[in-house]
Amino acid sequence: MTKQTLPSFYSVSRAIQYSDGLLTSLAADGTACAISVREFSVRGAKSSHGDAYKLSKSDAKVTKDINSPNPQVVDGAFLAHDCDRLRLSFSMNVLSASLDRQSCNNFAYTEKVGDFLKKFADAKGFYEIAKLIVWRISSAAALWRNYSGVNKEVTVKCGDKSWTFDADDLSTATPPATEQAPDLVAMIANSLAGDVPVLMLNIVHDVTIGMGQEVFPSQELEMKKESNSKSKILYSVPFRGATTAAMHPQKIGAAIRAFDIWHPAFSKTGPLSIEPLGYSHRHQESFRIPSNGTDLYTHLQNIDDLITQLKTGEVSSQSLYLAGCFIRGGVFSGSPDDEAKAAEKKKKADDKAAASGKKGAARALAAADDEIDVG
Repeated sequence: MTKQTLPSFYSVSRAIQYSDGLLTSLAADGTACAISVREFSVRGAKSSHGDAYKLSKSDAKVTKDINSPNPQVVDGAFLAHDCDRLRLSFSMNVLSASLDRQSCNNFAYTEKVGDFLKKFADAKGFYEIAKLIVWRISSAAALWRNYSGVNKEVTVKCGDKSWTFDADDLSTATPPATEQAPDLVAMIANSLAGDVPVLMLNIVHDVTIGMGQEVFPSQELEMKKESNSKSKILYSVPFRGATTAAMHPQKIGAAIRAFDIWHPAFSKTGPLSIEPLGYSHRHQESFRIPSNGTDLYTHLQNIDDLITQLKTGEVSSQSLYLAGCFIRGGVFSGSPDDEAKAAEKKKKADDKAAASGKKGAARALAAADDEIDVG
């Protein structure tokens, strides 16, 4: 089937929204207490392979510099010394993955996307996505570096309903063989399909990491780092009149949407977060690229083929990935250069049509004159 031309302007609002992830210590009586972020100085050592190469040159000045201490000012967060249990809590709102959440300057392409989403819902595709989302939640993947504890328990609440999972029995590497909490899966699927306006979930992770052990919140990105500035700044938010360590909503979202188990390098990397180019921060590499035909934009071009598949009731991995990208959201427009080229191409086509129209009018007038002469 013919590949679709991608619109020059196309954006999708995410269908799942997250709050900050609050990190608190859990007292013996169940009370959640703030975990403060504090600044301290450390005396590090230079140890990169670049330093090792310089050291091998036996230059006295270089050797002295490399063997000098590497002092740093950093942020840190730790449990209290009388507490060994950490809590991560956040809320998650699930909205519909519909055309109402998309902006596009090509009505014909918008209709294609709408047809895809309808056929995907009819084929129970959102149910398959919801099963993967529940897997990511129940396996406590959102803990990230805090995952290495024991007695991991995840609780999900929605109104008067509640689900509890023993995350120690689940893997973050592969989905479980048996479906987790079918009623929760159905609720998420129905919300993604637009059958309910919004689903509001409150999610709590509890894990034992040890008395006074280090906690790992999100780290702030310094766009313009000055010399001698703090080398690590941790994220914190207000909590009950104090501040507590926290995780960015984006970091939580990246963990829960890490259900791309269909990308080409899965056997080597495991699941990746759903991304247009399959980029992995851990590996510093994109695994879904145009050359292997697995990236988002190739799927958008081949959307007619996916619609044809869905009409048969088949929900392929390609359709699941594309729907995952719609749920993730993002700006999928062409570059400004592409838009300029498209505008120039349209202008040339319009000019050609106008010129053709003038020639046609001239020929018609000449023919009319001939008829008059003949008459």
